[in-house]
Amino acid sequence: MIIEARNITTLIETRRILDDVSIASKAGKIIGLIGPNGAGKTTLIRVLAGLVKPDRGQVLLDGRPMDEITLTTRARQLAYLPQEHIVHWPISVYDLVAMGRLPYRHPLTGADRHGQQAVQEALQAMAIEHLAARPANQLSGGELSRVLLARALAQTPQVLLADEPTAGLDPAHKLQLLQHLSRISKTGLSVIIVLHDLTLAARFCDHLVLLKQGRLYDAGKPEAVLTPKALLDVYQITCHIDKAAGALVITPLAVEATVS
Repeated sequence: MIIEARNITTLIETRRILDDVSIASKAGKIIGLIGPNGAGKTTLIRVLAGLVKPDRGQVLLDGRPMDEITLTTRARQLAYLPQEHIVHWPISVYDLVAMGRLPYRHPLTGADRHGQQAVQEALQAMAIEHLAARPANQLSGGELSRVLLARALAQTPQVLLADEPTAGLDPAHKLQLLQHLSRISKTGLSVIIVLHDLTLAARFCDHLVLLKQGRLYDAGKPEAVLTPKALLDVYQITCHIDKAAGALVITPLAVEATVS
């Protein structure tokens, strides 16, 4: 299954947050949304998730307009992981992950055998079975990130949208999370992810979409998108670009213009 945004324009009053942007996922691939702060990445992923209605253009899920698909069907096919990684109440990790099965439940019923299996597989996929009984509001940031991703996986979606899932994580947990996503995507899951770390984007994303001031600047393989010219034009920085472990390594060197 793929999700596709066609010619999306989104306004706040008269300001264009997104301007004629098109993007499509690919089954079994990770698509990375990159660009500086204010480029429109979060708005675009919220449009794809059906949380923001565009002023122009449309979102298609497997070729069907999103607004023609019921909310229940959307929730079964599409998982959205927002930036905020906060749990305020002492719900157990197991019960929090099991909330991913809500689109499949009838009112006042618990998870069926298939749902319980999906929850267990999500816990195993994120290597958090040992946390199942822990209160989710007592976890570290890295643990909670894995738990929330497990909740999304428990939906057994065909498309996963993740907005900066590595934000606030240390390098080890960033790598672990993206390694999990990479492994899971290879089962056929379509993944679109917002990232700020360009080196991680180059290493783990099959395809990059680079936004600048709400418009599509470039899209393609990491090696084609992350060029010195593009980094200067979009991020206003000069960089040293090298390769390690078969992927690009981007080291910012200097700011070449005033960044607001």
